[in-house]
Amino acid sequence: MTHRPSTIRCLAQVVANCCLAAAGAAAARGQEASTVTTEFRTVQVAAGVHALIAPAAYGGVVNGNVTVIIGDSAVVVVDAGYFPALTRRMISEIRRLSPRPVRYLVTTHWHPDHWVGNAEFRKAYPGLSVIASSSTREELLRQGPGYVARTRDSSLFARIDALLASGKNASGAAFDPQERAYYVATLADGRAAMPAWRDARLDLPDLTVDSELTLHLGGRDVVVRHPGRGNTRGDLVVFVPDTRTLVAGDVLVAPTPYAYGAFMSDWHATLGTLSALAPAAIVPGHGAVMRDTLYLALVRDLVGVLARGADSAVASGATLEQWRAALDLGPWRKRFTNGDPRLEYLFNLGFTQPGSARAFAESRVRLEK
Repeated sequence: MTHRPSTIRCLAQVVANCCLAAAGAAAARGQEASTVTTEFRTVQVAAGVHALIAPAAYGGVVNGNVTVIIGDSAVVVVDAGYFPALTRRMISEIRRLSPRPVRYLVTTHWHPDHWVGNAEFRKAYPGLSVIASSSTREELLRQGPGYVARTRDSSLFARIDALLASGKNASGAAFDPQERAYYVATLADGRAAMPAWRDARLDLPDLTVDSELTLHLGGRDVVVRHPGRGNTRGDLVVFVPDTRTLVAGDVLVAPTPYAYGAFMSDWHATLGTLSALAPAAIVPGHGAVMRDTLYLALVRDLVGVLARGADSAVASGATLEQWRAALDLGPWRKRFTNGDPRLEYLFNLGFTQPGSARAFAESRVRLEK
């Protein structure tokens, strides 16, 4: 999902959240063929570190980036993608990059576009250890079977088609152009995803880490760390000290951040912890490889603005609706979107709406004790 409202936005979640809608089915049939389920781009991040970058997508079906870290004795892979058929092609690419075995697979968090491919790695590399935080493992136990079941539920398309044919979104309002485009893309990408999901199954982590774990690959160390709550309760990041490469998972997503289920105050501190690593390169959960920390700092500042604004609103007695009506993130939106209407839509959908709700709820708990 190289764009916004992330992984949580598996197709079923998009439908469940249908606060959006789109054009007619004819427009959907005219959509260009989806690349989300069929393509990735290999980028050399540093010596022995490669990122398999997912294509940008506009709708609710997205794929996460995959990172390959090669040592003298073994390989670490971070995240496994959403589509088993595509994961198998990624495994072929990893074998081209290195003949060494993949010994460890790190699942950064519980969103399905980062773990549905785990089983393919397990089949390809017997003896592989899958690493996650204990919180992520608990979420996979709780939510994983439901996500796998939805990958086989083609009735979702009928429900989206009904919205498309109605000419109105779920709240009864006429679509704006970006709503329309979002749902058209979701339908096209979702239909393409069904065959790519055919072999989806849940494969649970067999090794958990809740603080820090160093993997020794013979001449190269790889540090797996839980830096604090951020996009989820159990986010893991991976750091390669000899190249100062940070693999951030969805703690950092570009070009606009995701705030679904985020812990806004903790997220600000977590991003500060990552900044202190002074990474020379960052592989985000979605989006292009970054060669500096400017975007990390921008997201951290934005999260802080929202968290502090929520504290002020709660302290003044305002309701969430009143605060949202007065909230002006225009200057920030411009810095993330540069006026692109699709990115502005995704900024609101993936960050402003869920982030403001999360920040306000956290502030109420904290300030009303």
